[in-house]
Amino acid sequence: MNILIRITFYIVIFTGFLILLNFVKAKYPKASLPFLFFLFFYRIPFSIIYFNFIPGDWISYIARGERATDITQLFGLGTSGVATLTYPFVKIGLETIDIFYLYSFAGYIGVLLFYLIAHRLTNHSDKVKIWGINIFPWILLYPSLHMYTTMAGKDAIVLLGIALVGYSLIFYRLRKKYLLIGLALLLLVRPHIVFVLITSLIVSLLWSGEWGGMKKLILFLITIVVATVSLPLVLSFFRVGDVSLEAVQLAIQRNEGYVSTAGTYVDMTSYPFWLKAFTYLYRPLFFDSPNLLLLEYSAENLLFLFLTFSLVRVSFVYWINKQPRILKFCLVYFVIGTLVLSNGLSVFGLFIRQKTMVFLFLLILIFAFIHYRNQKKSYRIKAAVNQNHPSVHS
Repeated sequence: MNILIRITFYIVIFTGFLILLNFVKAKYPKASLPFLFFLFFYRIPFSIIYFNFIPGDWISYIARGERATDITQLFGLGTSGVATLTYPFVKIGLETIDIFYLYSFAGYIGVLLFYLIAHRLTNHSDKVKIWGINIFPWILLYPSLHMYTTMAGKDAIVLLGIALVGYSLIFYRLRKKYLLIGLALLLLVRPHIVFVLITSLIVSLLWSGEWGGMKKLILFLITIVVATVSLPLVLSFFRVGDVSLEAVQLAIQRNEGYVSTAGTYVDMTSYPFWLKAFTYLYRPLFFDSPNLLLLEYSAENLLFLFLTFSLVRVSFVYWINKQPRILKFCLVYFVIGTLVLSNGLSVFGLFIRQKTMVFLFLLILIFAFIHYRNQKKSYRIKAAVNQNHPSVHS
């Protein structure tokens, strides 16, 4: 019976994968199906490596599901939320590696949605050239994104949740079903991120030009009322005594299993904010990488640091003000998320895993801005050619 259940499980997963590809083909005919097909199989070795060689939180999630006699024993948020999601699959007879592939598939959907967001923002061209090289969509294969989102745990669910929220914003009419599902998943496994997302969403809607003045006024008034009523409940839920930065740091550390004795601990207590943010986003670098894995992450961080420099232009300020809400949201959420998380974490392992929650939105911003600049450059070249050789186009 167990082998029959496992075979059925893999048939369902692969069928779901084919349904997703058909959806993409129908809705986005210019999308790169070969990339999405390759992406599905690219993630499998990461699950195998993590399962066989890297012990982690996934052991406790599986164990709690095996010990529980009823799902109500696991109800809760954060760690309990992951155990709750895992429980039914443990009880029907799936092996641990099967559950890894289930979470990996959830993470796959998340990466696919981020691909579709960028695909739309590049006018369905998938052309993001820098230094003469087209970096999109293949840059989405960077290893640290897939290493932690192919295991049974929070990271795959978080990736799917934030991807659904982002995907809900790319349409003219806000797609509430994607937004609500994404927020529900995040509330279950990382509830503090939900409040960062909601705050960023409100700011971006107030900033964007897609809503009229009356809608913005109503949203602003509702926000004030809801914040006034819910803030004491939120502080109580996270066991935060006040709204100070120190209290927020402690709440994040409790929620994420903070370990100050870890070998990759970084004491950032005396760092200014800009250095904390830099450490969170772009470290480890080569000078603080004691092993081969961190050296690989250092290479990623160096590449992303260079890509980030592409945004450091005066034209970016004018450009972002004219962009739709999804890109304004990317910027606001990246800034607020970095502010919150860089002040609450001090372990490289958590940096690498948790920066995915904000960094993918920075990548979307980078892709869109580079595409804009490339298009502008292309128009200038065509205009110059037309001016110098008018007979060619007459």
